[in-house]
Amino acid sequence: GYFLAAAAAQRGKNVLLIESKSRESVVFERPSGNFLGDMFWEPVIGLKNGSSEDQFLRGLGIYQELSDIFREFQPAVQLVSPDSRLDFQYKLAEMAPEWDREFPKEASGLKDLGNRLLSNAGAKGDFQRLVEQVGLDSQWVQLGDIQPLLYGSASPENVSLELMNYYVKNCANSVRYTVGGKDALKELLTSRLKWYGGKVKRDARVEEIIF
Repeated sequence: GYFLAAAAAQRGKNVLLIESKSRESVVFERPSGNFLGDMFWEPVIGLKNGSSEDQFLRGLGIYQELSDIFREFQPAVQLVSPDSRLDFQYKLAEMAPEWDREFPKEASGLKDLGNRLLSNAGAKGDFQRLVEQVGLDSQWVQLGDIQPLLYGSASPENVSLELMNYYVKNCANSVRYTVGGKDALKELLTSRLKWYGGKVKRDARVEEIIF
């Protein structure tokens, strides 16, 4: 909503952004009036210099350089357990050394799993069946369960192989995190909205829309 509102205002539209929240940086409010801050992090995937998304954000005046707001991290995600520490990479070629180091017995099966996921033959069906086909133990089915963590909390709980395939390919382009989190991005977009003449009204609800 913030992106669209700022873009519409930039194009000369009369924009009024209405939110039920009383403060900009609140995920939701308890009936008591206590605020729970925006503590969620979500990766921004596939955003790279020269892309249509990059051009759109530059056009809004969000940043001059992509890395000013959206920073890349290496590794993007680190999975730690009592027995292993996996520096998760979104490019399969870069994951190979990690599999070899942390899981030498299962490394070949895990590489095969990744390759099948990105192939046309492995892009459909059930993740559990794919794990069985490459000869991995059933515990590796859990790799399918952690996909929402690896690719963004907005993902559905049961991610299909088609969607995983899409995520993996886009994450290979880039995985970035917003400097200051979602709060900072909201504040920046709000400032651009107001700069272009738009208005924001908080602690309000829309009861009826009349055309």
